[in-house]
Amino acid sequence: MTVATPRLRVLAFSPLFLPFLGGIEILLRTLLPALRQRGIETAVVTESAEGLASREEMDGTRVYRLPLSGAVRSRNALEPLRVMQQLRAIVAEERPDALHLHSVAQAAAYYVERLLSQGGALPYLVSLHGALETEDQLQVVRGLLAGARAVSGVSQACLDSAAPFLPAGSARQLIYNGIPDTDLRCAPWRQGETARLLCVGRLQLEKGYDLAIAALAIAVARGFDGRLAIIGRGEQELNFRALAARLGIADRVDFLGELAPSLVAAEMARAHALLAPSRMREGFGLVVAEAGRMGVPAIVAKTGGLSEVVIDGRSGLVVPREDADALADALLRLFRSEGHWRDLGAQARERVVTTFGHDACVEGYVRFYADHLGEKRRAL
Repeated sequence: MTVATPRLRVLAFSPLFLPFLGGIEILLRTLLPALRQRGIETAVVTESAEGLASREEMDGTRVYRLPLSGAVRSRNALEPLRVMQQLRAIVAEERPDALHLHSVAQAAAYYVERLLSQGGALPYLVSLHGALETEDQLQVVRGLLAGARAVSGVSQACLDSAAPFLPAGSARQLIYNGIPDTDLRCAPWRQGETARLLCVGRLQLEKGYDLAIAALAIAVARGFDGRLAIIGRGEQELNFRALAARLGIADRVDFLGELAPSLVAAEMARAHALLAPSRMREGFGLVVAEAGRMGVPAIVAKTGGLSEVVIDGRSGLVVPREDADALADALLRLFRSEGHWRDLGAQARERVVTTFGHDACVEGYVRFYADHLGEKRRAL
């Protein structure tokens, strides 16, 4: 496929990037190559991490890793200045037409605010991948949102959460995350077989995987036959393992650790349901949509963008936040019959195909750049 000559050069800021596989990273992994085909060349500035190069090219994208948060937390006042010098050097080398912040509540926001205040007259856009909370109402956050050419959100919940931060009449755009098509399909489930459940993400309390473990224990006590696999690592892994043992279901919970994307996809296709009992206001729920594309129904908490991805009773089930009993009830309802389970899975796939398509997402970002970077509008 022929790559278009770059007509817009963007320097994007992402809290993390590949090989990490959170929602933003998964989106950018497929979005940036597609934008490159449309003449939008993106380089990425992200957080440094042990064992990863400070500069490399990944799938055609130049990636710069800086100790953004470490320097801010450092007691050495010179550390943030060194990072600023590095950032200015990157800007001078890349010569971007615009900046694109994929978060305003992370350390990168501090440096971008400094860069702009020190004479960097670059236009910039903001994309919100998570809902803003009250504690995010810092001067830097408000200032960056107020100065952006436009703000996009991966869900209406994200945009609604930003409303108190934004000036009246500011430009806002909803761009749902896009899910590339896949040949993988959900494994069949038959009445009387063990139901395979799956959680994917960082092992943090905010993700609510302890609720998934507790719900499985409640459902098993009521006659449900299921197993839970958890993909990911995090500071709560030992606590989650201990909880499963204490509830007597350690033999039904498998901790798979971090897996390569192809193996995550394979585990999704093996699963009969995906669980997302998050305590936090999720921006979207990318893994829920990825599973839905395969026809895997999901049970999600009623929080943030999760309940935009899943339509309760049609393409999955939505339960109250922080409620293991409700989650257990939903498990029993989902697997009450083969037909019911199959119908919800089919509708989950239909919703993702029609509402969260990858091509529509790419077009959304192309329009986002064209509409709000006026001096480049004709070029796009």
